[in-house]
Amino acid sequence: MKKSEKIIHIFLLLLRLELLIFCLAISNFYTKQTNKNTGTIFIILAILLICSIVFSLLKSAAQKKARKKDLLFQEQKQILHAEVKAQKLSAIDTLSLPPIVSPRLFLKKDEVAYIEQPATLTITENKVVGTTGRSSGVSMRVAKGMYVRTGGSGGRKIYDDITTTYDGILSVTNQRISFMQERKAFEIQLSKLTNTTSDDNTLVLQQGNKSYALLTDDADIIEHLIRRLCRN
Repeated sequence: MKKSEKIIHIFLLLLRLELLIFCLAISNFYTKQTNKNTGTIFIILAILLICSIVFSLLKSAAQKKARKKDLLFQEQKQILHAEVKAQKLSAIDTLSLPPIVSPRLFLKKDEVAYIEQPATLTITENKVVGTTGRSSGVSMRVAKGMYVRTGGSGGRKIYDDITTTYDGILSVTNQRISFMQERKAFEIQLSKLTNTTSDDNTLVLQQGNKSYALLTDDADIIEHLIRRLCRN
């Protein structure tokens, strides 16, 4: 719960308590004044306020318990992910990572596939996104039947960076890196790979003056595997 929400919750709870005290005081007053009907009404209101306060406290306790449970689950998930990641890195260092049994990629002789998972290729290009308005200028008469137009200007093109994404399958073997996609497929032999880097879930591959940016899970593990295979 945010700090502002917590303050509002406490304020409403105190307000209900004040109303409860007020109702009890009024009901006691009217009971002493022998106006039992009015006193009964305020007693009922007091009971309803008590039920509202109890419900609010129970709801707050349940939400707090749920938040603790969710936080514990996230912590356990992070610990498990870190353990699995450490195991994968260790397997990569010793080249004992289990191969893909039936990869989609057609393997060549002595080729082993280690990674095959969804990935998204992102391509950013500077393209025309619009044009500015054009002006026709002013027409001036210089002689009978003769006019000269001045101040006219054509529209100017507006450029901006546009990113296009292509979903496909990334495969990494002991010989090459392959991205299978209907329109933007590519393949890089490990021997021709210039460099590779990763940032969060982005894997960047460089081959000469060409680079490919792929969004995929565990990009850092894939980078580690590629570097290990290149050293081997």
